[in-house]
Amino acid sequence: VDGIRLDEGVGAKETSDMTYNPYGIKVELNMSVMNHYIDNVMDFEPNRACLVGYHNFYPHRYAGISESFFLEGSKKFKKYGLRTAAFV
Repeated sequence: VDGIRLDEGVGAKETSDMTYNPYGIKVELNMSVMNHYIDNVMDFEPNRACLVGYHNFYPHRYAGISESFFLEGSKKFKKYGLRTAAFV
């Protein structure tokens, strides 16, 4: 296992704690939401090397996000120096 994807199913502290796992497993967060979850996670000082942001992937026609939404969501993660990704 290289990583696990969380869609805000646990609290911010628990998410931060998971980044300190002994296996180096990446904790992947959903970047396609406009809320303060990442800010709350960062309040608990996670291991940034094990925290990654991914935009959602919907394999349906016309289900993609707009460029402006993509950039705004990415900006929130980039301000913390986190790695980000998106399916294209």
